[in-house]
Amino acid sequence: SKVMLIEAPASDRNEVSELLQAQLKDLGLDLTTAPSRLAEFNSVTNTYLTVFMALGGLGVLIGTFGLGIVLLRNMLDRKQELALLLAMGYRKSQVFLLVFSENLFLLLSGLIIGILAALIGILPSLLSPAFTIPGSFMLFLIGVIFISGLVWIWLPTKRLLSRELMAGLRNE
Repeated sequence: SKVMLIEAPASDRNEVSELLQAQLKDLGLDLTTAPSRLAEFNSVTNTYLTVFMALGGLGVLIGTFGLGIVLLRNMLDRKQELALLLAMGYRKSQVFLLVFSENLFLLLSGLIIGILAALIGILPSLLSPAFTIPGSFMLFLIGVIFISGLVWIWLPTKRLLSRELMAGLRNE
């Protein structure tokens, strides 16, 4: 009720603005243009989006460390199984390839399912003509997640296979 929208021809906007400010300054007129008012509203929205993006990035970071811990724990639980494979004549490189490809399949299927779920979640926005998706940033983020997953698969597998597994099998 205390906001007035005034439209003026582009050529007369400065004159109208000066006239209104001069005539209504005693009434406390605060004259702003529509783009600057919208920019103020969008700054609040952008602040919330930035905070949620930072929290999402923190979640991805914690998730990748969690992936590494789960994979390391999985390798330690499968120590006897891997030692049995080595005792049966498999080479360490074959066992490494077996475990790595198994976990790579899980990583790829998790990425694909996550991407599909995200696409379904933002489908209404995707169908909107005003929505634009930052494709290069999304591909970068997916690439970072994939490379991080590869590192977290490679490290525990290599670490476990560098140990002497046969001693653990003899103790069983």
